[in-house]
Amino acid sequence: MSIPRHCLSSSLITAAAGTVLLGTTYFASLRPSYSHLSNTISELGETGAPEAHMVAFGFFLPVGLMVWLALWLTHDRTTGQDTSLVLLALSGLGTGYVPARSFPATRGRLFLVVGARWCTTPPE
Repeated sequence: MSIPRHCLSSSLITAAAGTVLLGTTYFASLRPSYSHLSNTISELGETGAPEAHMVAFGFFLPVGLMVWLALWLTHDRTTGQDTSLVLLALSGLGTGYVPARSFPATRGRLFLVVGARWCTTPPE
């Protein structure tokens, strides 16, 4: 029995999305001051955060690798501009999670682009 590549890649993307949802909810629950509205997911793995190592290797790295694997499974079987844009967006998502594992955020030093202005998260 063989599983088609497109089914496996869809399953991987679904698993990555579920991991993001569950991982964010779980690791945010370990930080009473964390707010889903004012903090970023990267701050869950920031330097000095509880379970920062687990966030890096048990959350960010697997999500990035699942997305990259799904892309690898579909890259040679897809055609069309719309599909290429989706794959490019997913590639950026995977590329965002894997380096987040290696380069944790630092509280008060996380810069975000919001619209056309830069802002920084205030230290607690």
